[in-house]
Amino acid sequence: MSENPFNDESKGRHLSDLLDVGPEKPLGYLPLDTIRNYCHVDPAEVAKYLQQRGLETREWAQSFCNVGSGAL
Repeated sequence: MSENPFNDESKGRHLSDLLDVGPEKPLGYLPLDTIRNYCHVDPAEVAKYLQQRGLETREWAQSFCNVGSGAL
């Protein structure tokens, strides 16, 4: 598994809902706008990193999840 590329303090704080998913935390999500505009990373990069950790990811449209920008 590759080193966490999102360990910068501000990114980590915002991304923790996704990065902390594992045996103790089975589910997480973040609005796509939060990932893009506050963390300044591409949601696809986050999804790829999580998949490398063995997690399953989904990107949901706003119409499906009722999160204004969609969610990962």
